[in-house]
Amino acid sequence: MIKYIIHKDGAKLLGLPDNLKHLSVIKAELNNEQVAILKAANIPFHPEGKITVKLLVDEKYEKKRTEWKKFVLKGITGAGCKVAVMDTGCNTTYVPCDYTVNYTSDPDADIVGHGTQVTSIIKSSVGLAPGCEIHHIKMIDDTDSVSEADFLEAINYCIANSIDVVNMSFQASFSSMQSALDSLIAANCIAIASSGNSSSDTAIAIPAGLNNCVAVNAVDEDGNPQYKNNIVSGDAVHGIDMAAAGWGNEVVTRFGTTISNYGSSFSSPFVCGMFALYKEELGIADNKKVLQHIYNKCMKQADVTNFGRGFLTA
Repeated sequence: MIKYIIHKDGAKLLGLPDNLKHLSVIKAELNNEQVAILKAANIPFHPEGKITVKLLVDEKYEKKRTEWKKFVLKGITGAGCKVAVMDTGCNTTYVPCDYTVNYTSDPDADIVGHGTQVTSIIKSSVGLAPGCEIHHIKMIDDTDSVSEADFLEAINYCIANSIDVVNMSFQASFSSMQSALDSLIAANCIAIASSGNSSSDTAIAIPAGLNNCVAVNAVDEDGNPQYKNNIVSGDAVHGIDMAAAGWGNEVVTRFGTTISNYGSSFSSPFVCGMFALYKEELGIADNKKVLQHIYNKCMKQADVTNFGRGFLTA
């Protein structure tokens, strides 16, 4: 089989049929010449008796590492799941939304650019769950600031519109935040939040570290945790719940270009997109059960401090 996946000049992997493209690795016996070709082409591999050749030779690994392709092959798109993104706005020319609302005093446009990129991971030309119903809630203003009033308006919107899962890729702390999250879970809405982007051990971000909020860390293409927001202190009551792809994720910018971006801001919506896919697959109304199913599907890791229940995989 190796002749079908290693090009003679070692520059790229070739010939994978569609029903194999969801695989994150391929194992094969290689001779010394083939190993040299891989090294020359900078294609990563790990000797394990046999050689494991990684398919992740580009920055589109985030879909492959969670075996996202399996959902595509099954025709599962996240249909029937309502997903909200609380962020800086969204350029709907390039990242179409089913509904948008703006609680800031600024125009609807995404001047910061963060909201468009975050939303694109869930539903866009590169999105994980193109069939979900996406609601973008602009509650971060054009100075990249969040007010308590706008945050609470966004929470009320999610409850009033029966949102299933909401993404919170921001950091802010208000006295009313915990009770607002409690209201979300009581309304059958799951809150997913980014845990923070510190490279050394430091406090987990809020709201991620609060009760009834899922804290998501980011991992690289090798499955290593990239951030260390893992200390429970201050308002936080828990650490990392799970980790997901957040290093080189494909995103669409507010200008319509596709780039790779980095941070737990992008691993959090990745979980939201996967949540929509699992919800459609399971066909159940109780979103807490969908979340528990996702936890059960996580690849358990010894480093629970930075992985929590594990690495999200299909």
